[in-house]
Amino acid sequence: MQALIKPALFFIIIGLIIIISKRVTKNRIFQRLNFLDSFPIIGIWIVHVITMTNHGFSFLPVFVLIWMIMGIIFLIYRVVSEGQLRPKLFLINFWRASDIYWIIIFILSLIIKIITIH
Repeated sequence: MQALIKPALFFIIIGLIIIISKRVTKNRIFQRLNFLDSFPIIGIWIVHVITMTNHGFSFLPVFVLIWMIMGIIFLIYRVVSEGQLRPKLFLINFWRASDIYWIIIFILSLIIKIITIH
């Protein structure tokens, strides 16, 4: 659990930077950012640290592969259902789905880590 301190502090620092930048700047990009939008980036690092075994193996490549397959399937669905691709709308929706995906993976990894420690 000692290895989780650095990612947790990094997550808190990123959150504080987002909150401060929303209050200080008038830029539209910073105004639309949520604290949750930074989770996929940090979640990848945290999940790697949590799932690291004694032999240096991590489940992160498997989770990233599933995430990319999910993105490709979502992309194909959007093109088939709408007949065209609107990149901005796709990227926003994919990023929101990524938020949910990495939170679920983080919670599952944390539960598995807690179970295997005892």
